[in-house]
Amino acid sequence: MNRFPLAKSMARVFVLAGGAVALVAALAATPMGHIRGTIVSATADQLTVRTSKGTENIAIDSTTRIAGVVPSSRDQIKAGTFVGIANVPGKAASTALEVVVFPDSMKGTGLGDYPWDLSSKSGAGRGKASAMTNGTVTTATAAAASAGKSSAMTNGTVKSASKGSGLTLAVDYGKGEKKIQVPAGVPVVGIVPGDASKLVPGAHVFVAAKKDAPKTAGFIAVGVDGAVPPM
Repeated sequence: MNRFPLAKSMARVFVLAGGAVALVAALAATPMGHIRGTIVSATADQLTVRTSKGTENIAIDSTTRIAGVVPSSRDQIKAGTFVGIANVPGKAASTALEVVVFPDSMKGTGLGDYPWDLSSKSGAGRGKASAMTNGTVTTATAAAASAGKSSAMTNGTVKSASKGSGLTLAVDYGKGEKKIQVPAGVPVVGIVPGDASKLVPGAHVFVAAKKDAPKTAGFIAVGVDGAVPPM
């Protein structure tokens, strides 16, 4: 049985090419309008989400846009990629808390650098106010810590392996450029089309409420196949 009988008629599918305007408004919403958690239940007109502070009931209407979130990687980030990065300030560069890699059809979405409400739970950025920077990567440079140093040959058995800690991006956000470091392990996700059929119990969501209707969802990012929207 279809639990979302109105989903098709209300056109809640997030169309990548045409839904960017709605996403711009949603991502620029006031921080108090952001809800993060897992879905408890969903109907044609209401979403119930379990957050770290309790349970929230959020209305859904014909203007609510839905997108899917899937895992991506730092390997997908290069010059020309349009990204959205929550970040905290640092001495030489800001440090990414998460990265959203947008498809080419959504270039320009939410272009800018504005306050955000995601905080770092550890490291140098702990307790610092964050920003959301949406823009085009102009350069992407991997760390080269060994540049200029003498070398040695070490033969032995590998006990553990990890990618280098540094990927430094220069991001053009329209009114300026920002240098952002993306450490290894920072969540990197991509955006795909989504609809109400993805709003199932247990799915992780990020909800941006409407500015003029704080209890109504303007935009919902829902994790696909267990993915967690890190925004």
